[in-house]
Amino acid sequence: MRQSTAELGRHVVSRVRHYLGSKQGQQFDNIMKMAHDVAERNPAALHDLVNMLLRPRQAEALVGVVESAEHQAPAGISAWKFFFDDRRVNPLSYHIWEKVEPEGFTVNLAKDAVFPGPWHRQRIVGTLVSIGAGKPLGKWTQDGNHQVMLWLPWGISFVAGGNHSIAAGIIGGEGIVVPGEVLDMSELLNMVTCDGRNYRETESQQIIAAVEDERIAAVFEIGRLMRKLKVQPNRSVETAPVLEPC
Repeated sequence: MRQSTAELGRHVVSRVRHYLGSKQGQQFDNIMKMAHDVAERNPAALHDLVNMLLRPRQAEALVGVVESAEHQAPAGISAWKFFFDDRRVNPLSYHIWEKVEPEGFTVNLAKDAVFPGPWHRQRIVGTLVSIGAGKPLGKWTQDGNHQVMLWLPWGISFVAGGNHSIAAGIIGGEGIVVPGEVLDMSELLNMVTCDGRNYRETESQQIIAAVEDERIAAVFEIGRLMRKLKVQPNRSVETAPVLEPC
């Protein structure tokens, strides 16, 4: 007897789900294998791997205002929901961080993972045409409007002020920013683990969120590796050995 259309459809859906399920976590596993290889050869290069993995997400944050109509740019990337969004383990609500003295830390707009949220089309046009080497306002320099929050151990920065001009610096590949705030997020790594499929509470092993982006999930766990190997990104060699809480 021939299968009915509905039965055939259910069979196809089942096969597709099985296929996708078998592939879930594969990208994460591949990234983590490379991360361990990098760690064995040069632990400090884990920061470069993080920057490499986050470059596509950074590009998305930059081009949203270009692709969208006036006043319809997508919302900027939230630091507090960057890895996952769960009220039970929310760094903002429960202050899951330790402040670190910002002195000695710098963020390089040309290569570091920096996430601005440009939202105004005319402002981004103005900064692109005016700021940078060979342009009317000259090379990019930090002013009081430029504020970034640096997250350790990953070396990820979230822009809190000067979104459009910082975006221009990133695109122009120039500019050094002294972060206004440096947060050590090690406690978040203590509370949560990720296997590339789910984020889980470490103590109970309960699932708190499904992985939506395996690159981001891998970056989360690379942070654990960086912490274990005492990698301190965005800090000068002279000041690197000690992290002083505020």
